[in-house]
Amino acid sequence: MMDEGRRITLALVAAGVFFVLASFAINFFDGKKSGRGTYQAQALVLKEGVSLRRQGSSSFEKFIGKKDIYFSDSLVTNTVGKALLDFNDGSRLQLNPSSFVTLDYENENTVLFIQRGTLEVEKMGTGGIFIAQNGQRFPLAEYVSNNGIRETTENTSSYQGLNNKEHESKGSPTLGTSTPLPSENDSLSKNYIENTLKNNRPHFYKCFSQLLQKKPGSQGHATLQFTIERSGKVNAPEISFISIADGTFRNCLIEALKRIEFNSYKGEPITTLFPIKFE
Repeated sequence: MMDEGRRITLALVAAGVFFVLASFAINFFDGKKSGRGTYQAQALVLKEGVSLRRQGSSSFEKFIGKKDIYFSDSLVTNTVGKALLDFNDGSRLQLNPSSFVTLDYENENTVLFIQRGTLEVEKMGTGGIFIAQNGQRFPLAEYVSNNGIRETTENTSSYQGLNNKEHESKGSPTLGTSTPLPSENDSLSKNYIENTLKNNRPHFYKCFSQLLQKKPGSQGHATLQFTIERSGKVNAPEISFISIADGTFRNCLIEALKRIEFNSYKGEPITTLFPIKFE
């Protein structure tokens, strides 16, 4: 009788352990599938007028300061509200007024659905973010290139940990507007950087001409990312996105980018993007 009771007790303990482990496994994989295990971005309110709707909730709640954003959460801004989104891959986006976005998870990718409004790209990450709009999905770099969006010419690393007033005082330029010239040697204006890149387009088109000699009929676009040091030299040039698969052409673009020189200045290093089409 003692042995029989012991066997029954051991069997019940084993069954209990099995059910606990099974429950843990189910919750783990469901959480992994839904992406709710850890936050995927942090939202920092830059101007009051930002509301958050959590997954499963039917209403938006206004908030100030910083919030963790998970998959299936939505953010909406009113006519004056602004928010900064810091993603886990290092990407940093600014949500403009009158915008509505939802963070989702598809095929192991983080997807930001733009249902209304616009955004600005303040920093490109490692490439794990997709943008969905009007029924189409693009990697962030390709979305930037297709829409002619440039990364804001600010020292984006300095935004980490700033409150909303400090960020507003930096005056991140709005896409499609001109930026006034800075005071002498303080920084480089967005207009100056764009004009310098425009004046150096022939160097990039020379690379494209060489490509056409090998592959007639080639066409596409690319987004170049680089940092302008205080000396005016280009540092850390790389290609964030390119639709033309040719290593020689890619290297030629990088070398052309390295040869560009900007004016020296006293401010912080500037990281920016340069989308260019080849056709």
